[in-house]
Amino acid sequence: MPADRLQEAEAELAPVFAALESAVGDARGRREQAQADEDRLRRQGVDEAERILTEARGRLDAVRAEAASTGLAALDEQRSRLEAEARAEARRVHDVAEARLPEVVVRVVGRVWATGGLPSGAPGRVGPGTVAQ
Repeated sequence: MPADRLQEAEAELAPVFAALESAVGDARGRREQAQADEDRLRRQGVDEAERILTEARGRLDAVRAEAASTGLAALDEQRSRLEAEARAEARRVHDVAEARLPEVVVRVVGRVWATGGLPSGAPGRVGPGTVAQ
């Protein structure tokens, strides 16, 4: 190919390559944001579960003290019930957080695909038939 035609082709394709480079950068940014969202949701779920357990332990101590001072077996039964409820609530919060993670990831990946995703063969390409890195 003559030098002038090569220069013409390079000049014609330069905007395409620039747009592709921008799209790759955008897709990487979206993937990083999806990972950050997933990490944040997981931390929130763990924090909420820990808060509930701490609260339940505090209530458990209060119930135990009352049972010791009054000597009523009914208070021990109440403590067991409260502990079971706290465990159930902690599990519910954990399950909700876990259930939300795939939705967030799907939503973010959908946005990346809606923008055209990464070009075929690009590092980090995610899509049908590929493996996320």
